[in-house]
Amino acid sequence: MAEGIEKTPACQQEPYKKELTANSDISLYNNEEELKRIVDAIIPTWQALVEDNPSLKEALYELLRLLEKPVKKYYLLPEDKPTELTATLIVLLLSGRYDYEELKDEIKMRYPKAKVEYYYEEGKIYLEINFKNSDKYKLIINDAKLFKKATATKLIKTLDFILIKANEQNFNPIIRFSLTNYMKAFGLESKESAYRLLKRDMKILSQIRFTQFSEQRRKAMIENIDIIHKGKITFNICEVEISNDLKLLCRFLTPLPAWSLKLSPKAYLLIREISISARLNTDKLLKEEMFNMSLWKVNSYIANHTPEETEHHKQLIIEPILKAVKEINDYPENNGMVNLAIKCNEDYRNAEEFLNGYLEVKLSPELIEELTNKRMLSKENAR
Repeated sequence: MAEGIEKTPACQQEPYKKELTANSDISLYNNEEELKRIVDAIIPTWQALVEDNPSLKEALYELLRLLEKPVKKYYLLPEDKPTELTATLIVLLLSGRYDYEELKDEIKMRYPKAKVEYYYEEGKIYLEINFKNSDKYKLIINDAKLFKKATATKLIKTLDFILIKANEQNFNPIIRFSLTNYMKAFGLESKESAYRLLKRDMKILSQIRFTQFSEQRRKAMIENIDIIHKGKITFNICEVEISNDLKLLCRFLTPLPAWSLKLSPKAYLLIREISISARLNTDKLLKEEMFNMSLWKVNSYIANHTPEETEHHKQLIIEPILKAVKEINDYPENNGMVNLAIKCNEDYRNAEEFLNGYLEVKLSPELIEELTNKRMLSKENAR
């Protein structure tokens, strides 16, 4: 806090804080450290200007309070079965390895305990999954052709980024963020590339609709909603209109390392699945600070070929897993937050023998604490 400025009593802070948060969230700014430096440089001038203006004076106090917040180490990703199904379908659709009948078989393999209906009709894709003793989900992609123009991981990253921002802004019907914020989060080099990517991905994501039917209550809980209605993308502030029911599709909050979105495609898919699996293994993490993942499942998560699909086991199966693990372990901002180790027969002769091993996942105590504190977005949404 700058010298000469006294903090406004707490009783006077809250009304303005609500107004500011609704209209100009600090997340609109990309580099908080740089913003702090600028603010410190101009505070003397601000003091003189706001001294006789209570509203501006309170605005200055609130800005300084926001800037005192530490730089985030984690994003909180809202997720649940609907977002998981969306990500799975995106990865499989864009892998280019399946026709529609094969894709149905692959989805059934991923969800062996569920009843799966998948079909293509008049340019639309329909996916219905009925989990035993649980809810039934119907996902519709209105324009399947658009998906041919997308990159799977980038599309999932954009969806995750929007969900993260929606949670940060309390799932307001219109969420806002700067294009620079999006660009830096993804590790892109220019606003032009960020603008093109976001514009394209928004057009595709707006084609996805969901219905959730409760078997227990015998009725549709969420019917035919768009995950994203539409977006207004500019080179400055971007606005995304989301469904009022979106929060109901995302019961859980999963801490995701803030550097994750900068990772390469397969490394991102792996860290994303690690984060979700970690939330599901919190009891084991609290006892042992680690858990294991099957390498067969890792291979599926990062959209690798199966041993049956290719003879190039080393290039298309083993090396992509090794590279993704190394990238996460060696990422400069990781700093021991996530430590991965492949455990398998070191004398493996083919992909099958390699995949019979497992991935050992060790997390820092700080990340484990974050996982156990942020398990559910809204208890009233749980069924």
